[in-house]
Amino acid sequence: MEEILKSLPGPMQINETLFVIVVLFLVLLVILNNLIFKPIVAKLEERARRIDEGAEAEAHSLKTVEESMATLKKKRIEARADAQNQTHAILKASETEGNQIIAASREKAQNLVKATAKEVEDQVEKAKAALQKDTKSLADQIVATVLSRSAS
Repeated sequence: MEEILKSLPGPMQINETLFVIVVLFLVLLVILNNLIFKPIVAKLEERARRIDEGAEAEAHSLKTVEESMATLKKKRIEARADAQNQTHAILKASETEGNQIIAASREKAQNLVKATAKEVEDQVEKAKAALQKDTKSLADQIVATVLSRSAS
C-alpha cells in the first residue's frame, strides 16, 4: 500500500502537512461552530419558539373571542326574552287598566242613566200634578160655567 501512496502525484501524497491541514480544519471547525453555527442555530430555535408562542397566543385569543361571542349571543337572547316578557307584562297591565276604565265608565254611565231616569220621573210626576191641578181648575170652571148658565 505504501507503494501506491508513493506513486501518487505530489499534492495527493500523505505526509505531515496533511496532519497540519486536518488540525487546522478541526480548529477552524470549532471556531466556526462557536462563532457562527451555534448562534445561528440558537437564533433559529428562538425564532421557532417565538413562532410557537405566537401561534399559542393566537389560539388563546381566538378561544377568548369565541367565548366572548358566545357570551354576547347568550346575553342578547336573554335580553330579547326579558324584553318580550316586559312587553307582555305591559300589555297585560294596560289591558287590565283598560278593563277597569271601561268598567268605571259603564258604572258612571249607569249612574247617570239612573239619575236622568229619576229626574225624568220626577218631572213626569210634577207634570201629572200640574195637569191634575189644571184639570181640576178647568173642571171647576166648566162646572161653574155650566151651572151658571143653567141657573139663569
